[in-house]
Amino acid sequence: MERPAIAEDDFGEMCFRIYDSTQYHYPIHVQWFVRERGSYGTIASAWGLAREIDAQQYLVKLVNEEESRWIKVEDIVSVSN
Repeated sequence: MERPAIAEDDFGEMCFRIYDSTQYHYPIHVQWFVRERGSYGTIASAWGLAREIDAQQYLVKLVNEEESRWIKVEDIVSVSN
């Protein structure tokens, strides 16, 4: 699939939900684009708490009982509770 286009308002809402997860410790479901070839790729997803935000490298650390991972903010396509 092609990389989804994200509206600026939607991106702002996703960032707000990520920040709230770090402050109020509630889990979120994050979907992000995984580039495979050019602008094509797949969508990956995971549940967890946003534990850290690296503002310099634009990364979010998502942590759950099984794993933790750093996700590039620019690759996030959806965030929900």
